[in-house]
Amino acid sequence: MSEAKKTSDTEPPFASNVERLTLKQWLWVVFFMAVIGWGVPFLWPTCERFCPPSDYRLSYELSNDYWMFKQWCDEAVKRYPCVLIGDSVIWGQYVKKEETLSHALNRAAGRELFANLGVDGLHPAAIYGLIKYHGTSLRNRQVIINFNPLWYTSARLDLQGNEEARFNHPGLVPQFFSKPACYRAEFTERIRNVMSRQVSFLTWLNHVNMVYFDNVGFFQWTMDHPYRLSFKGRAEGPHFKDDKPHGAPKTWEEQGIGKQDFEWVDLRGSVQWRFFRRALQLLTGRGNQVFVLVGPFNPYLLSKTSQEKHKQLRAEVEGYLKEHHVEHWVVPDLPSAEFADASHPLSLGYERMANELAGAYELKKRFRPAPGADGETINRQP
Repeated sequence: MSEAKKTSDTEPPFASNVERLTLKQWLWVVFFMAVIGWGVPFLWPTCERFCPPSDYRLSYELSNDYWMFKQWCDEAVKRYPCVLIGDSVIWGQYVKKEETLSHALNRAAGRELFANLGVDGLHPAAIYGLIKYHGTSLRNRQVIINFNPLWYTSARLDLQGNEEARFNHPGLVPQFFSKPACYRAEFTERIRNVMSRQVSFLTWLNHVNMVYFDNVGFFQWTMDHPYRLSFKGRAEGPHFKDDKPHGAPKTWEEQGIGKQDFEWVDLRGSVQWRFFRRALQLLTGRGNQVFVLVGPFNPYLLSKTSQEKHKQLRAEVEGYLKEHHVEHWVVPDLPSAEFADASHPLSLGYERMANELAGAYELKKRFRPAPGADGETINRQP
């Protein structure tokens, strides 16, 4: 009996973790975790050596990589006095990167003045979230922001209604308070989205997962590719030279797109319009000079009723901007052959827009001529 008791006294107690940390040890754990959480994202750019070339735009495959957007935004505000923000209309869905609106504006100016911060699928509610949480360096700059009427062509695109709906960039919209009623993500997903906005380590993890592990996670990727080294290309950076259009560069008629009768929403109850106005307030509150580009939009594929509703919506937007003293320019109707669909121009359309916008935006007054200029423009450096 005594022998059994003696044996039990010498054995370690059964527990889920035999080694229990003291308060001091826990403080050291918290300290090292904080160092890793802050230090790794801070030092990572030195490993990737992100050096965006001329006419850079965020890779189409990285549209949801908000870490990468922040790196590009931080770099853009250092190199360019003016940035363009918007969805795939600004990004250039049907054109090469050398045919985008920012490229055409730079050519009209004769030098590098405009940066392309467009992101595919960036609706107004997502624009507000992207600027607020991942575009914090966007201060005291000139900003051209695009108002795309496409997001107001239906209640679904406007994020109206109480039924659950899928939409682009759900992680950028409000997760709890003032969130769209159609947004019904799980509680854990919404908590993760909120944490990602505040903790750069989490956005960095998502970036690494997307760029190096095919967005499936480290463990699953190593199981699928046991003989590959994922980080071998890290020295070149993950910018994936995205110089190809991501849609057939054909006119809307060549693509067989017929007449559309959109159910335009009323701006007074529009969710997207509310967030667009909040985005304007956020940008101006940071000392930016904001210029709103209203359109373009293809009137030729609209029914007569839809054309009238579009004109009414455009007039209401212009009236609001005038009332609140926001500089803007309503894009005139482009020729039918310069539209790829309802809102995306082709290369000739961007060229025409840039030439007319250069006058409306008053390039010569806003920017001093570059050294060596002859009074108007200089040769653009490649």
